Amino acid sequence: MSLADTIKINQLIRGRIDFDTFDSWYTSLSPAERNSLISTLFFFAYQAGVDEATWQQAATIGAFGHHAELVRNIKSFHLTDIGLHDGAGFDSWLETLSPNDKSTTFRIGVFLFGVAEGNVFRCETVASCNHWWHRDLLDVRVLDAIRKDPEYYRTSMKDDAPIKSTAA
Repeated sequence: MSLADTIKINQLIRGRIDFDTFDSWYTSLSPAERNSLISTLFFFAYQAGVDEATWQQAATIGAFGHHAELVRNIKSFHLTDIGLHDGAGFDSWLETLSPNDKSTTFRIGVFLFGVAEGNVFRCETVASCNHWWHRDLLDVRVLDAIRKDPEYYRTSMKDDAPIKSTAA
């Protein structure tokens, strides 16, 4: 996924999960791009930290609790005892899904990532944050600075204050 796509993914879960915009984006993509988006959502979710409480909250908010078999399959690719996600296995499995199951897997990924990342983001402070994706991605000045910085990945929330204090 591109930097623009990564920013968009994070913007669409900032404050609330904007599933309608996610769904419109997903629908506009090619099958390969859809798979990439789904895989990225799960990768980001597991990076943010997923546990059973995260799954339960996401299932309630995303209304996918009745897809127990699909959820069980998705969970099987996260090796919780060693903290790794089997991305290659997940991607291979994803290829075998029907369009309907793939769409449901996408929905699950959106809400799982939204809940997991939301839990992390709410606890971040300017002093403790070291993630560029926790910057104010809703401020065009911050977005411009990220796009122009070849080392944007070394930035964090603390880099926003100087940008925001200057005239727009």
